[in-house]
Amino acid sequence: GKREGNYWRAAESVGGSAFQQGNIKSEAASARIASELPPSFAPTITAMLRKGFWLPLPSLELGVGARHLIGSHMWAGVATAKLSLHEGFHGLPVPGVAIRGAVSHVVGTTGFNLTVGGLDFSLSKRFGIASTVNVAPYLGYQLLWIIANSQVIDATPGIDAIGEGL
Repeated sequence: GKREGNYWRAAESVGGSAFQQGNIKSEAASARIASELPPSFAPTITAMLRKGFWLPLPSLELGVGARHLIGSHMWAGVATAKLSLHEGFHGLPVPGVAIRGAVSHVVGTTGFNLTVGGLDFSLSKRFGIASTVNVAPYLGYQLLWIIANSQVIDATPGIDAIGEGL
């Protein structure tokens, strides 16, 4: 079948029993199932608005935005807050140090709820080259919390999947 970019289309065309261990009878059946699965790459597009606030020390940046999973009806609202203990410029040889928190919640699907929270820490130092190029090496560490739940998803509404042998 033609891949339409809908990442859950495979659940409608491939019966769940096909994935049970030992149920795939041939390499041809396995190849058919693999060809109907969506690609592992899920492209998104994001628009963000960020506003920095100057405080004597440190600085604060707040952001809001929206992310769309291309080829679907799903959107995610995004909110961020970044606290920079030192910005890493002003001619000091000290790297920039920042802590950022983010939260994202997916909407546009009735099958599941997905909220992702993150906390990351970063070190960076900006260098100017020939007064025309700015280079900023970056070191970071991120923690993610994924909160996901779903209802029972009926891949074959109106059809008795057990009676049809799906």
